[in-house]
Amino acid sequence: MSRKSSEASNDNIPLDNIYQSEEVFIPPQNPNHNTNILELIKIKEDGSPIDLKKIQEKCYHGLDECPPEERVYAWLILTQVFPLQPEEWEQLKKDRTTQYFDYVDLFKMTGYEEKFFPNTAETTNFGVSNNDLMELIHGDVIRTSHHIQFLPFPDQDAPEPESEEDILMPYHEQIRRIERILYIFASLNRTISYLQGFNELCTVLYYAYSSALSVFDDQKDMMEAFVFYSFQSLLASTKLNELFTTQDKSSLIHNRMAEFMQILKRHRPKTYKIIRKHDIHPLCFCFRWLNMLFAQDYMMPSLMLIWDSLMAHFHELVDYANYIAVAQVKMTEHTLDPNDYVQTITSLQRNIAENIQPLLFWAKKYWDEDHEGGKKSILSLFKKLL
Repeated sequence: MSRKSSEASNDNIPLDNIYQSEEVFIPPQNPNHNTNILELIKIKEDGSPIDLKKIQEKCYHGLDECPPEERVYAWLILTQVFPLQPEEWEQLKKDRTTQYFDYVDLFKMTGYEEKFFPNTAETTNFGVSNNDLMELIHGDVIRTSHHIQFLPFPDQDAPEPESEEDILMPYHEQIRRIERILYIFASLNRTISYLQGFNELCTVLYYAYSSALSVFDDQKDMMEAFVFYSFQSLLASTKLNELFTTQDKSSLIHNRMAEFMQILKRHRPKTYKIIRKHDIHPLCFCFRWLNMLFAQDYMMPSLMLIWDSLMAHFHELVDYANYIAVAQVKMTEHTLDPNDYVQTITSLQRNIAENIQPLLFWAKKYWDEDHEGGKKSILSLFKKLL
């Protein structure tokens, strides 16, 4: 049966007893399980580059129980911020940090990390040339408190907050650095500038990198610089920017939602049918998963594993995020009710996977089925032509 006819038949699948025959989660066997990232990035005597494929294979299912330094090295390599020749890294770290702080000087933000501002959305004079831009960034960053309060190095001697509800005062330096990264990015990239959601993405990178400060010679300035470059790479080198673009935004986003639904239809046809039966548009539950890469739905320990897997597919990042989204629906589909719209949409919007390893397993399984199968078909056709 062709894929087209198979997909057409999915619309006629009965809704009763749809979860009686569940697949079984089998923990994946990583071929490089006994090899850590630090071994893979050592300078080789023959001068050969790092094996990128092995780094990717380590990250496919999340770098569980690994030191944070390994994750940061992997992300820097996979985002192409670090070259594949490790002997170049020391000079690159110095050059990139200098370049970033040239931007800091250019936009008159030297010493900004030492400033204190109320953690409120009220109008404040931030002492920058574009106060409206910083006001927008600041308002979004402080709304990322669900992540910020877990960042390393809180200031135990921070001033007393003006309100008992202000739990972020010990994180004033982290907030200032994240704000500075986003302000500089927006000022250098005026076409896209700053959009809501960038705060979530930047904070995930900041958490990962500040948790491995030794990678950056224990220098917070250097760490901040490389959060900036990784954030820039995330938006410039992947299709993620399509989900934030202000040009023809509607068609691009709707195309992405349609792609997600087609993948769901192929791999979870009965669940797809429930969603279609209730006429629930994926924008109602899936869009934020994709454009913020699940940052609004999971806490940092789980996000680290999800982003490991996404970074392993960096040049297909949004495409692969679709598969994680399908896996997330699969993990929670037992809570969907074909006869209850409210129950179904509430479950789609609020329920998340409690165990990340199965989530990443199903995402990779579905991805491989769609992509490895395609490769085999092409090879088969090529052999016939011969």
